[in-house]
Amino acid sequence: MVKIVFSCLVVSILFMFGCAGNKKKPATMMKTDTIAKAIVTNEDLSSAATAYNSVNMHLDLYDKNITFYGTNSDWEIFIQSDSILLFKSDSDTLRFLISKKSQTQDVAVVRYYSKKELTLHDTVRSKKQITLSIFEGPFLDEASSTYYPFSVRVSINDPLDKQLAYYSGGGFYLGNPRIHDIWVLDSLNKVKVSATDYPNGFPTLEFHLDGGKIHGFAGCNDFSSSFYFIQNQIQFSSTASTLKICMQMTGETSFLSLISNKKYAYYFLTNRLKLKHADGTEVVLKKVD
Repeated sequence: MVKIVFSCLVVSILFMFGCAGNKKKPATMMKTDTIAKAIVTNEDLSSAATAYNSVNMHLDLYDKNITFYGTNSDWEIFIQSDSILLFKSDSDTLRFLISKKSQTQDVAVVRYYSKKELTLHDTVRSKKQITLSIFEGPFLDEASSTYYPFSVRVSINDPLDKQLAYYSGGGFYLGNPRIHDIWVLDSLNKVKVSATDYPNGFPTLEFHLDGGKIHGFAGCNDFSSSFYFIQNQIQFSSTASTLKICMQMTGETSFLSLISNKKYAYYFLTNRLKLKHADGTEVVLKKVD
């Protein structure tokens, strides 16, 4: 009996040590774990990508001659070649030939109207009517957490079926993707900038199509801002800069005042970006190689 008890005790002890040996150790956080986690996070974010915060989507729309894009979760609207309105929803795709465009002077609203619905063979049929109103003012697409610079209203009227549908969302104008680059200040009002005004280096602007971001150097401090297109113009937002103090700050102050909350018509020259304000101010920037 003693032998049997002793044998059982030995077996129990061996079994306990064996289980302890097979027990999983706490996972050690390795660099590879961090990288993998970052990759998952990026994949999650990419699922919420929109045309406004994606360079590739922006380029794709531009290549298709889309001049304005509006959306809200379950529908999209496109202005193509400034002549076609294309509306897409979960249930339908409609194409219209733009009949009329109007723009108010006192309020930043542009309206497009059409009662010329196009068939698949581009023949006109007078059935449905559409009105697209574009308001200058931000719109938050909660599904993607994207702020669009313009609010959009769409109404589609079907006189035959006596139905009127309304849609609201956000949108943006497409601009020339060549602006997606780094530019250095070259001249102001046709006068070459001088190193005397910018002893620490000439100001730069780095435009990003993904979300309309701007990063730059003002002559002493780094700064950030944002922009959006308004047809053939660029609207700059306010700037936020670092707080360094340099011996010469006049040039920086002048440069930041030129772009902060200002709107310019823009043109591309040979390796140059020209900005022209309504008051006649001209800013020319040179492409950084």
